[in-house]
Amino acid sequence: GNTASNFGFRRDMPVPPLEHFESLPQEFYDKEANDYLSRIASLSSNEARVIDKMPGNFFYLGLIQLIFPGARIIHVQRDARDTCLSCYFTDFNGIHEYAYSLENLGHYYNEYQRLMQHWRDSLTIPFMDVRYEELVADVEGVSRRLVDFCGLDWDPKVLDFYKSERMINTASYQQVKKPIYTSSIARWKYYEAHLEPLFNALDPSIPHKS
Repeated sequence: GNTASNFGFRRDMPVPPLEHFESLPQEFYDKEANDYLSRIASLSSNEARVIDKMPGNFFYLGLIQLIFPGARIIHVQRDARDTCLSCYFTDFNGIHEYAYSLENLGHYYNEYQRLMQHWRDSLTIPFMDVRYEELVADVEGVSRRLVDFCGLDWDPKVLDFYKSERMINTASYQQVKKPIYTSSIARWKYYEAHLEPLFNALDPSIPHKS
């Protein structure tokens, strides 16, 4: 589930200021860490690393650092136009309300990038930026860097991820059952005539092209 909800936050709640968390006793962080680890242990108890890829996690990286000082952040980016279009085409079952408007998606993307720059400047836990387009162009090379960043030994089976029999319950369930493909790069160009609200909303001062 979403990291924020694991820590007791609802989607309609404002994000508490960082000072709120810094003033909490260590017992709070220990309890939250143990509760979270207990939840994921019910899914698998023998994995060396766990990935939580919920899209809202970027809001809470400061809190994640306080609760899991051994965490590592992998930030995967792609061309903003493809990112926003992919969100727009995805049925989130009423969640992520910003994703149902091209204009709102553009504004949301701007603020997401500003917040991510804040985290780059302020976090002390390991942080790695990955470009989707580079991953697609060099799957093994980028995958090796990711595995090394996680402190793991390379295993060629990493490249056979799509052969996994695990159940996938997220919106990307169809993609992860296929080898990595290039057809989603610059997909926005097929819909360019309809994307003016998105283009107008994206802040030109924020790099958003691949």
